[in-house]
Amino acid sequence: MKGVRILYVLLLAMCLIGCINKPPKTTVNNETVGDIWSATGGEYITFSKTFSASDIDHVDYMFNGEEPLQFVTRDPRIINELFDAVSAIEIGEETNEVADDYEELIVFYTTAQERYSIRFNMRHLVLNEQYYLITNDDALWNVTQKMGEVKE
Repeated sequence: MKGVRILYVLLLAMCLIGCINKPPKTTVNNETVGDIWSATGGEYITFSKTFSASDIDHVDYMFNGEEPLQFVTRDPRIINELFDAVSAIEIGEETNEVADDYEELIVFYTTAQERYSIRFNMRHLVLNEQYYLITNDDALWNVTQKMGEVKE
């Protein structure tokens, strides 16, 4: 009986630790979300749940800074890395910090002629012209840099 109580206490502690370490959810369009795909909603959720790099024709990355950049990849490895990096991003609070010359756009083009775009301003997520702080985004920017280094 004592062993069951100890097990119960351990399980309860694990549950509490799991709840404490979860990222906070953000409200977007009056809905609580925690990831980019949920926040964009609708067909983006379906896209994320059925994602396969083999269904992607190419991905564009565009930056409108002082020196505008555009990179394109058809490499399934890089496409998977991009998708995983976007999926790992956590959405934080809304922000008013924006700039006219620091927009980034990532667009997944499918072989079925569909387009899924994710927009950033000053590395803040842009949804319906509202701006959100994000965390866990370093991998995404590393992959976009890799896109610029790879010549296809």
